Amino acid sequence: MDMKDVVRIGILMDLYENLLTERQRNVLNLYINEDYSLLEISELTGVTRQAAHDTIKKSLRQLEKFDSKLGLTKHNERIKKKLKDIKEKLNHEGVKSVDGELDDLISNL
Repeated sequence: MDMKDVVRIGILMDLYENLLTERQRNVLNLYINEDYSLLEISELTGVTRQAAHDTIKKSLRQLEKFDSKLGLTKHNERIKKKLKDIKEKLNHEGVKSVDGELDDLISNL
């Protein structure tokens, strides 16, 4: 798993981890945030390495499924892009030029 994957999983966990079971959250947190190995997770949770692996894979699939249905990462990226555009316009054109864009952004929240 490369750094890009870890960052994406971290974002998905921030958005959707409360939709996972407590066990899934715990195992995924140990694996992603604490960088525990499957062996360490299995010893801590009292399951086999295979069960820990299966829990991680299932949890990751669920996070992706939640995001494909709810679309919060895309929504957040759109907001971030609009805010960057507004900041750029403010720096170059002044406050009046972004009034409509701010209204659009606010109405979409």
